Amino acid sequence: MKLSQGVNYHPTSLEFVADDNRNRVYQAELPPYLAEPGLPKDVARLAYFQLKSRNGNELTFLGGAGYRTEYHCKALKNPTTGKEVCYVTFRGVRLWLEAQVYIRGGKPITDFELDNGRVADGRTLRQYLADEAAKVAKH
Repeated sequence: MKLSQGVNYHPTSLEFVADDNRNRVYQAELPPYLAEPGLPKDVARLAYFQLKSRNGNELTFLGGAGYRTEYHCKALKNPTTGKEVCYVTFRGVRLWLEAQVYIRGGKPITDFELDNGRVADGRTLRQYLADEAAKVAKH
């Protein structure tokens, strides 16, 4: 599967790295029917996974909302190039992750998450962020 343009590609990263602060977020391309509605095509078809731990070639990724869901897979290494890849089963589909395709930092928040995510007092995430921005603007 060819990844969309705009995906962060790091040609010198041959292996999956489990950072203690989890600042690497590996990216996979979703099939069209799993794309987030209402987003540009290059953003809507990306899924993000943080590598929680690595034990030999056994990998545990965190994904989904707030990176709370665990995904287990095995790293496969090309014996010629040394590049690692793996398959993560996400929503019933096997997604291809490459050690060279990651971003530093978190994932973008979608409109769906802003309008449907709720904070403890019941406000949407969008309303909560607007209220917090208004508080900062007053000071």
